[in-house]
Amino acid sequence: MARKLNSEEENVFVKAWESAERSPAGAGDEWFLRKLNNQREAALSLSPELSAWFGVEVPSRFDS
Repeated sequence: MARKLNSEEENVFVKAWESAERSPAGAGDEWFLRKLNNQREAALSLSPELSAWFGVEVPSRFDS
């Protein structure tokens, strides 16, 4: 579920948006595909809450 950003998070987002790599004029599909591939290969970081959630060992129903 989405939530509204607080002012600090909003400022960080605005700075990241402004510094994001822009598409060079006339670059076309090659630039887009390279950028998409770089994003796909980038590692994602989890928030501490999600890290704690996914770090919990869940017993399998097949364990005896």
